Amino acid sequence: MQQLKQAIKHWILKEPLPVGTVVSFPKSGRTWLRVMLDKLDVTMSYTHAGSEYTVSCHFNDLPMPRSRSGPGKQLFLLRDPRDTVVSGYFQKSKRKKRDPFSGDLSEFIRDPHYGIEKIAQFNLAWLTSFASMDSSTHRSISYEAIRNDPAQAMTLIYTYLKDQPPNPLSIQSVIEEASFSRMQAQERSGELGAQYGSILTPADASDPESMKVRKGKIGGYKDYMNQDDIAFCNSILNNRRYEATVLDHAPLFLL
Repeated sequence: MQQLKQAIKHWILKEPLPVGTVVSFPKSGRTWLRVMLDKLDVTMSYTHAGSEYTVSCHFNDLPMPRSRSGPGKQLFLLRDPRDTVVSGYFQKSKRKKRDPFSGDLSEFIRDPHYGIEKIAQFNLAWLTSFASMDSSTHRSISYEAIRNDPAQAMTLIYTYLKDQPPNPLSIQSVIEEASFSRMQAQERSGELGAQYGSILTPADASDPESMKVRKGKIGGYKDYMNQDDIAFCNSILNNRRYEATVLDHAPLFLL
C-alpha cells in the first residue's frame, strides 16, 4: 500500500521515487536522519514495520521482518534501547493526543507493549534478518555512529543509497543546518511543521520534553532512569545477549 501511494504521488505530483527504505523502531533517530537526507535530495521511504506506538502490540506479537519493507535499498537504523525507551516515553506521554501513556517512566520501561524488551526484540530480529540478506542491498547503521561522526556516517549512507559519493561541502552544510539546536529552533518557530506537518510540531512549546526534537544525547537515559530502572534494562539486554549480538553483526554496519 505504501509503495502504491508513493507511485501515485510520483505520477501526479512528479515527486521522485524513493531510492531506498529506512526501517527503525520509533524514537531511534529517524527524524534527524530524514531531515539530513531530505536536504541532500535523497528521497526515502520510512517504516516502523509494525512497531508503531499507534499499534502498541505486545513484543511477542511483533511482525516478522521482511526481506523488503519498501522500495530500493534497505537501511536498518537502531539506537541504544535504553535511550530509545526514554525518548519513547516522552513521545507517548506528552505528544500522543490519542491514547497517551498515563503511567510513569518506570512503568513504561517495563510495559511489554512499549518498553525495553520490545525494543530489544525488534532490533535483534531485524539485525538477524539482515544478516541473511545481500549486503549490497541490506545494511545497518546505529544512531550512535551518526551522532559521533555525522560527516563520515552521512557520506557512507549517501554512497550506499546513491552508488556514488556526495559532495563533501554539501555534507558539511547539511550537518550544520540539521544541528539539534537549529532543528529545535525550527520546530518552535513552525518552520519544520510547515514542511513535515504535525509530526514536527511541538505539543507544548514551553515544555522541551514535549518536542519532537529533544536532546539526542547518547547515554541520556542515565539522566532519567533510577538505579532500579537501569538494572532492569541491563538485565533484559544481558539475557538477550543484546550487545554481543550487535557486535556479531558489525560487518553489516556501514560504520
